[in-house]
Amino acid sequence: MYKILTMNTISPIYKEILPAEEYEVSPTVENPDAILVRSADLHEFALPQSVKCVARAGAGVNNIPLDAFGEKGVVVFNTPGANANAVKELVLAGMLLGRSYGALSVGVYVLLGLAGVPIFAAGGGIGYVIRPSFGYLLGFIAAAFVTGWPTQRSKTKSFAACLGAALGGFAATYLIGLTYKYIILNFVSGTPATWLVVLLSCFPLDMPGDLLLCAAAAFVGSRMHKALKGRLPSC
Repeated sequence: MYKILTMNTISPIYKEILPAEEYEVSPTVENPDAILVRSADLHEFALPQSVKCVARAGAGVNNIPLDAFGEKGVVVFNTPGANANAVKELVLAGMLLGRSYGALSVGVYVLLGLAGVPIFAAGGGIGYVIRPSFGYLLGFIAAAFVTGWPTQRSKTKSFAACLGAALGGFAATYLIGLTYKYIILNFVSGTPATWLVVLLSCFPLDMPGDLLLCAAAAFVGSRMHKALKGRLPSC
């Protein structure tokens, strides 16, 4: 049986290709043969001698010491994965708090993380700005604003109106996130990637799901506007 150590929460879909009778996948497994990682920083990680390969769910490898692992004969490779699973929460923030308060609340969250509060996927700190995934955090701020603006202008706050606003927030998140990722990978971290590779890092695994979640957020947002009519922020 092969042993695989997970450094971050990994979607249970892996069970379809890593059957339990052949693979032991766990965040506490000892003497692993391989490591699955998303955003955890492995530069200070004490690599077990048993490890033969490291798979990163994402387009970049800036959180993995390639030279050090290569000297030990450890193969590092990428697999598709995205970092925008919070889109549904961000569009709801815009729908319910409005463009200004929604963007402000998300901006405070980002600033707290950059100040060192460990609230991001891999902790916190100013060093996050050179991570390919940081663009999604900037996109979250824009998503709250973009979603809040048309929602506030809508007189009915219907499902259709909220869905259109949510899709605008979805587009803002991915446009900023993917552009930032491309810039960091190609001009900062020294791991060149084409636009196609960057796009495939979040499609088709994540974008379709986020679109469905936008629909769910629109349904919840429209219902809450009706239930709390006149009691939600208007700016």
